[in-house]
Amino acid sequence: MRIGVIILPEGSTTDIPVYDLPPLGILAELNAQGGLARDRAIIVGYGVSSLGGMDTSEPDGVRKVATTRIHLLLAFQLMVGAANGNTDLSGICFGDSGGPLFLESDPDMVVAVASFARIGGCQAWSVHARIDTPSAVAFLAQYLAP
Repeated sequence: MRIGVIILPEGSTTDIPVYDLPPLGILAELNAQGGLARDRAIIVGYGVSSLGGMDTSEPDGVRKVATTRIHLLLAFQLMVGAANGNTDLSGICFGDSGGPLFLESDPDMVVAVASFARIGGCQAWSVHARIDTPSAVAFLAQYLAP
């Protein structure tokens, strides 16, 4: 699983909130204490709203936010379910990759970024790259102000 950074021109993010990055290993710590099983994930994206059968419409650029349950924590990934019980195609979809994932227990800290969804229709579980791992923390540290 890989993550990347996009460097924007100075001043281009003046009206965008700045979110905290997670402490090293926070997801593993929460999981060991049973906290992830009690928490929920908040997924954010700008991709297509749904596939609507075979419709492959373009992303509309509207920020979408949904809450879902956490399924599984792996060494470099966090898997979550499609939001709202798969009833309205509201999991991550095409165009959402790179979008932040927050925990309801701390909505000001990004803990993972959207990578891909499993099973068609954007109605199944999705996979998010953890950013609390040693490799992610070391990579991101290059771009953060001291």
